[in-house]
Amino acid sequence: MQLMLKDKAVMNVNIDENVYEVLEPELVPFPLRGTIKRLDEKSPEELQKLLSNPGEYERYTKLRDNIRDKNKEFFLNYLARRTLSLSGKNHKKLLNTLDLDQGRTDFERAKIAIYCKGTSMEDNYWLKPEGSELKWEDVDLKTNSLSEIVAQITLHGKSLTIQGTPRTPELANKGTYAQAWKRENGRNFLYKKSTKDGNESEIEVSVSRILDCFNVPHVKYLPASDDESSDMCKCENMATEDLNVVTSTDVSLYCSRHGKDPLQFMLDIDSENIYKMCIADYMVSNSDRHSGNWGFYMSSATGSLLCCHPLFDHNNAFDKGDMEASDGGPSKVFKGKSKREVADMAIKRCKFECIAPVTRDMFPGKGEYENFMKRACELGLYQRQKTGLLGRLGLRHEEQYVPVRITSQTEDYKKKLDILYQDDLEEHDHKD
Repeated sequence: MQLMLKDKAVMNVNIDENVYEVLEPELVPFPLRGTIKRLDEKSPEELQKLLSNPGEYERYTKLRDNIRDKNKEFFLNYLARRTLSLSGKNHKKLLNTLDLDQGRTDFERAKIAIYCKGTSMEDNYWLKPEGSELKWEDVDLKTNSLSEIVAQITLHGKSLTIQGTPRTPELANKGTYAQAWKRENGRNFLYKKSTKDGNESEIEVSVSRILDCFNVPHVKYLPASDDESSDMCKCENMATEDLNVVTSTDVSLYCSRHGKDPLQFMLDIDSENIYKMCIADYMVSNSDRHSGNWGFYMSSATGSLLCCHPLFDHNNAFDKGDMEASDGGPSKVFKGKSKREVADMAIKRCKFECIAPVTRDMFPGKGEYENFMKRACELGLYQRQKTGLLGRLGLRHEEQYVPVRITSQTEDYKKKLDILYQDDLEEHDHKD
């Protein structure tokens, strides 16, 4: 088979015969770059000559077998990490329905990736079977039909029967929450469901509205519902035909295999948005900024990392422990530092600006609003104002906190966002 990036072959692969041949080094998936070694195969005549020197022959075969084993290890690990998390809600039910192995070894998980041709909503890589006439347009999940049955299984835990081999992005979903992809008016949305008695979807939408008020690139989340549940949110796919998502996990793996400092490597690519992310996480008390939920855009044309992709996955914001910790809790990006330390450093190193006022009604509760504003004031972004008598009596709406400065060139930004949100909300309400 071949590992493809859209319609370009980047690797020839034969797992049974241990063949891994790189065709396009610059387009190889990031965690595999520089790890797949070329095998210096000997001709029959050269092997015969080596046999006359047992020591040289033994050294050659040992080196050859080691390269083959390492290539196989790296490639199977790459495929295994493209598959769904076994701890994800309803993921085991999906595997049972499709009669797929639930083993945890890289080889067993790689078989799941091969089953779905290695496709994902996050990038444009896929596996082309040997002798196949398939093209990218035939397998691209962003444009081909999605399985509503699979969506019902992974989102709501339904026990249903699936005929044939469905094209489904759910076999590549990494999250632990119940989620599924749906296509609406030609746009691909990831639906995510709150846990029982939880308000994660409300928090996700809340943080999305808050980040709208700052110059921080982020995915827009909207409330969502279907016939089974109203406690969900949805966001549009941030990957495109031209832009692939590469997680910081994959970048870190690349760095560790090449003796590079991961954080410095990533800061060199886009320090501006990494600093903005750390400031935002401190203000909204986000406890879940692990290396799998932030990363970079990679060009489909050149294979280059371009910049950070928009922020997403904030349903664990307003974490009680992080809100109670005066230092915001430990940073998962700058290890050994607190979120407060990193935010204090970052605010001096990037252009983090308020472009619209944050209001109390954007928050799921009063405590979250007060905690956010306390931290925004610490960073010099907001200030407390005195409210008049009517405001204190609740007879007139007055915000207790106001921005220190709103950038003048974006005065109509909030109005445009409200129009965008209203259009989507009206579409959502109409569907209901």
